[in-house]
Amino acid sequence: MAVYRYLATRPGVSGSIRGEFAADSEAQVRHRLRHMGLLPARVDELTHAARGGPRPITRALNRFTAARRTIDLAEFYEGLAALLTAGVPLLESLELLARGKRGRASTLCRQIADGVRRGGTLSQAMAARPAWFSPVDQALVRSAQHSGDLDATLSSLASHRSRSGELAHRVAGTLAYPLLLACFGVGVVVFLSTATLPQLAAVVRDSGGELPAATRLLLAAGGTIAAWWWLALPVLVATVGACAWAVRLDALAQVRLRVPILGLLIRRSQIGSASLLLARLLRAGLPLGESISLVEPTVTNRAIASALVALRSGLANGAARISKVSVISRLDPVFARVVEVGEESGELDAALERIGERYVASARRLVDRLATLLEPMVILVLAGLIGFVVYAAVMPMLQVSRSF
Repeated sequence: MAVYRYLATRPGVSGSIRGEFAADSEAQVRHRLRHMGLLPARVDELTHAARGGPRPITRALNRFTAARRTIDLAEFYEGLAALLTAGVPLLESLELLARGKRGRASTLCRQIADGVRRGGTLSQAMAARPAWFSPVDQALVRSAQHSGDLDATLSSLASHRSRSGELAHRVAGTLAYPLLLACFGVGVVVFLSTATLPQLAAVVRDSGGELPAATRLLLAAGGTIAAWWWLALPVLVATVGACAWAVRLDALAQVRLRVPILGLLIRRSQIGSASLLLARLLRAGLPLGESISLVEPTVTNRAIASALVALRSGLANGAARISKVSVISRLDPVFARVVEVGEESGELDAALERIGERYVASARRLVDRLATLLEPMVILVLAGLIGFVVYAAVMPMLQVSRSF
């Protein structure tokens, strides 16, 4: 049994309520809060609270593990949905999946099957493994069990899990080619300035000539690199670590949203994903306030996440509609207008789904535009750098040829 810290609100009462519960899972804490008449906004397990959070290496390992689990979950949902659609009973489907998988995925299927065999539901078995199944997944499956639409819900979850890392992979692929070019160009410059140019400079000095300013500058850079080469790797690691820390720093969340192209990409991708999740939760029958509280932990940019928290607080404090909460304009004006129209027509879930799909598609186009801009810029910079190196190497050779 773990200890969970919660943040909740009471409908019609301003302010937030904080506290701690000992429970077996996050879903159990949320159920107890709703039974007490509270709306859970955030529930966190106090695993790393006393230690100030996981260390950087642990965070990196956690991100790798989360990516691996996302792939396994997508396959789990997709396989289970296919078997249920074909008419195979739930327990038999889970056992078939366990036999067809290996490693952690097989263990997960067997654990879920054991929970169902003991008389529990699929959502209860999922709630016992919060490291694998998010509160959003648990809520959708729990609602689907009541509505009898479990196979369609599992297919939707499989699609969501498959697409959750798509934009990140596209951005990584977009940056890979320019980074490769940059590394190649820097390697050429370092080789020429440390291996080739010193020999040419020695010939020029022996002939009594004077080195051009460009050659002296490049030789000084090469000498510095040759003398301090052992610092290259630590400096590179420190630079990459500082950039990664700055990118994830909550205090700079609003600043990142103002960066040209990149800020719009972050805004569109995260609001789009949050909108699609909200649409699924609303369609499953969950209240809007609780749906927002479930979606908010999935948003990584704290400026957008805090706006979602403010939206939920506005609803808890008596706002009749989400579009009437003034903070919604901080998310995006177009998003705010679409939500307003959706509430007026009584089709908020459909409006959120449309704007979510539009924003995700817009984020994909922004990634393509980023690639279109980065590649020629890197090529131009490298061309200028290599041209300078060639100039610095050719000028001493011309001086030597004139001396004979």
